[in-house]
Amino acid sequence: MVIEPGQTRCKYYEGLLEQKKEELNAVLRQQGKVLADIDKVKLDRQAEDILKKIEDLESQILNISNIDKSTSNKNNIENQLEKALQKIDFNKAREIAESLKKQYEKEGGAILLFLHKSKKQLGKYCIEEFIDVIISNQIGTCPRRTINFSSTTYQPNKAGFINAISAWLGITITSELEKDENEDEDILLSKIYEKICSSLSLGDTIFFEIKSINRLEDKEEFITWFIEKFWKSLISNKKFLFQQRRNRLIFALIAESQFLINSSNFCQEVTLNHDKMIEIPLHNWTIEDISNWLILHYKLFPCFANIQNCDEIHKEAKNIHEESEGTPESVYTKLKEYFHEQN
Repeated sequence: MVIEPGQTRCKYYEGLLEQKKEELNAVLRQQGKVLADIDKVKLDRQAEDILKKIEDLESQILNISNIDKSTSNKNNIENQLEKALQKIDFNKAREIAESLKKQYEKEGGAILLFLHKSKKQLGKYCIEEFIDVIISNQIGTCPRRTINFSSTTYQPNKAGFINAISAWLGITITSELEKDENEDEDILLSKIYEKICSSLSLGDTIFFEIKSINRLEDKEEFITWFIEKFWKSLISNKKFLFQQRRNRLIFALIAESQFLINSSNFCQEVTLNHDKMIEIPLHNWTIEDISNWLILHYKLFPCFANIQNCDEIHKEAKNIHEESEGTPESVYTKLKEYFHEQN
């Protein structure tokens, strides 16, 4: 168990408190044995000193406990805020997810998603909402694997991706395989496909997110390789697996900044088991988006506690929109400012 700094101090004071209680008990036992008044006075003073220290320690422990509770409550409320932000917009993403979910009722499938400008447009909340919709009738959570090219753990190229996904799947890359790059890649990809498919149980959803692809060394080359070789090979011979088990495999390519890709790489319709990507659009938020969200979640903000009607909330939403220009990241910053004003 990990002990936080506050907990460490609390444990220390509790230990001292027990020692002082033992000292007090020892003094009280002595009081019952002495006969001389002068000795009784000394013991009374000693007992009073110990009692004062006990009271001080109990007060310290209570203060720490109250601080811990306050911090815990703030963290819980902040977590509620983070979860609620998934609902502020992303209507198009929900529509796409609902469409795919209906198709899952008859058969499983593989989906390749694409999001860009994710940082400014808060794509992380969009992804969370998309996954929530997809697995809403599934018992348990959705296993997810994240490969982030902003990390220094893996190289920002094809080799880095293969190493990262191999590590996630528990596949060891041997030095013998590394001698022949093409043979290494084919053998490793075959192992990766088998590992992914073998981990798909009946009705499962597994999600891989490949983040910060804007940091790749050769973006166009990687995207072409990923779609033409990795993705198409993964799903081409595994369609029976999805149909028989009705499970779901989702990969998401996520760029933090703007990332232009040839339109021929995208699906024209939202379809399962497709060889191409489905783009999840990330729009700016309108006054109406912010207003509708605040009506549902204004109680998370103490500064809105006295708001009496929707017109007042709409006015606040208009102010937030004007100050942020509707950019999700800026709207989020304004909402956090409101949140921390009295929390």
